[in-house]
Amino acid sequence: MELRLAQLLDEQIEKRGCTLFSSNLRVKVPKLPPYRYPDLSALCDKPEFEEPSGLLCLTNPMLLGEILSPSTEAFDRGEKFPHYKSIPSFREYLLLAPGRKNLTHDLKQSECSWLQTEYDVGATLHLVTLDCTINIDALYDGINFESETSF
Repeated sequence: MELRLAQLLDEQIEKRGCTLFSSNLRVKVPKLPPYRYPDLSALCDKPEFEEPSGLLCLTNPMLLGEILSPSTEAFDRGEKFPHYKSIPSFREYLLLAPGRKNLTHDLKQSECSWLQTEYDVGATLHLVTLDCTINIDALYDGINFESETSF
């Protein structure tokens, strides 16, 4: 699922100078030090890094994405999001649901306001920070929802 999302985004953003990172890149989270591993991070500026404890960490992601699983969904939807909000550059949060075509999108409106929207079958989401779109049906194309191992 992570790979499919990355492919859909990368096709659209590479000409804009935006950068997409996979889950193996650490992201510095001020309220949950020293870092986290989101499933996806992206930005359209020059990447900035710090090395807390000698480990390279991205400090300026604009978008973070998580592929939910039954064991991580509550944490990703609950406790993790407020911690991610402590990243000054962070503007958009994607949560891809397990077991059904559903994507939750949070978009920062102001320092204390975020707009949350759910996208389901047939919907298309516009990502403001990357200026690109995600078609939900294309994102979930080929996923077998009968199997718990599809994620």
